[in-house]
Amino acid sequence: MLNLFGVNVATVMDSEKRNKIQEVLAQNNIKYSVKTEYINQKNAFDSAIIGNRGNSTKLKYMFFVNKKDADMAVHLINSVESNY
Repeated sequence: MLNLFGVNVATVMDSEKRNKIQEVLAQNNIKYSVKTEYINQKNAFDSAIIGNRGNSTKLKYMFFVNKKDADMAVHLINSVESNY
């Protein structure tokens, strides 16, 4: 996958943290992209064969920014997480 936003500055699994990070990056005019991965599934056929059996969905959110914005983004994200 070609990603124009090349530097991964944060990976979280909590949707509230994801929202806070998105807020702080947007407030500071830092362009970002978020890649979301479903992490429950061991392979593509698991859920089709056995269903989810009551398991809650687990997602991983990865934030990417331009290299020139990476230091500022990490600083802002760390300040949000320390207040969380």
